[in-house]
Amino acid sequence: MEDWLPKSDELIRKIAADDLVGRGCYIVNFSEVEAYEPRLRGGRVAGWTSPIMDLILADWLTKQRRWTGRGFATILHADLLPRWMDYAGAVLHEFGHYLTLPPHEDCDEIVNRSQTVIGWLPLQWAERKHEPPPVSMGVQLPRWHDHEADFVRACCHLAYRAQHSVYIRPEHLRFIGPYHSCIVHEDHFMQALGEELEQTGSIREILQTPTPELFVRLWKYAIEANQ
Repeated sequence: MEDWLPKSDELIRKIAADDLVGRGCYIVNFSEVEAYEPRLRGGRVAGWTSPIMDLILADWLTKQRRWTGRGFATILHADLLPRWMDYAGAVLHEFGHYLTLPPHEDCDEIVNRSQTVIGWLPLQWAERKHEPPPVSMGVQLPRWHDHEADFVRACCHLAYRAQHSVYIRPEHLRFIGPYHSCIVHEDHFMQALGEELEQTGSIREILQTPTPELFVRLWKYAIEANQ
């Protein structure tokens, strides 16, 4: 397990190099940072990220001589991910979130609304608790909250590229199963994207192009099936 960190970093840089140009990549096990900041536990999840996770970890990463500037950062609970494919799948799942988050330059307002970066953590947790279904401003949020169509689309691309590099199946990314009924699966959404998956380059840029109609219809079907 000790080599999973560099191995997963290598995987991300191999399949999404264009989305990390000039950016850092920080994959951190909670056991590494627990003493630094216990509140980084992130609830009952295998992994989590946020628009400013890199800033939250910046001081610790600097002390570890790992900080190279703004970029993707995620915290994982390795004890919940016993196999390499589960661990790698969790990393790719969180990177899927990163690809749909606001650009770093747009996060200044988020930071400014907090007295400290660490002080923003309770707000983040309030938006990520999924058991029972989350509630925001008194309104119950759907099971797929934070796992919307753009996130699913990003994960489809990551899964497609990963399975052509190493033995990782789409279900290892868990971008459909926990949030939707068993009527739809990861493979269904990948098939709905069709030839789009063969595109290379920046996934973030691909997400800015029109979504294939079949994917849109499948997403609407999945939402209706869960209501």
